[in-house]
Amino acid sequence: MPYYKSALAEYGISFVLSPLYDVRGNIIPLVLKLLSDDEWVPVYLWGNATIFVKSATANYTVIYRCGIPKDYFVGGMLDVVDARIQTTQKPFHLYITKGDLYLKIGQPDKAIQAYQKSLEIYPNPVAEKRLNMLRGSRNDAGPGLSR
Repeated sequence: MPYYKSALAEYGISFVLSPLYDVRGNIIPLVLKLLSDDEWVPVYLWGNATIFVKSATANYTVIYRCGIPKDYFVGGMLDVVDARIQTTQKPFHLYITKGDLYLKIGQPDKAIQAYQKSLEIYPNPVAEKRLNMLRGSRNDAGPGLSR
């Protein structure tokens, strides 16, 4: 069992209020973990605030009234990151975040564009590493996938 799951279970936590990203624009890892976990449902996203509730009978009403499909939630996360890009000077780190979100929803071409934009703004090893990983996985995938 992953650590985050055991910690949440140990303390009987049935909802999580978390920022979406840290001061540098990096998505909080727990948000990504909860987004990938079928036992947790996103119910709120506004600005830098997110709320997830555990999929349990006790939370049925909240989930029914406020549950957000995860693909819509990721779309909302992208909107939040785009808004922050507009208000940040040299937002290379936010483009990395955007690329990571595109990977999360299975859009590697858009992820590549975001990482490239990050590198245009400021050469950095994180975007470089992610681009190399994506290009390498495409080359390893065999014919039909181009760079």
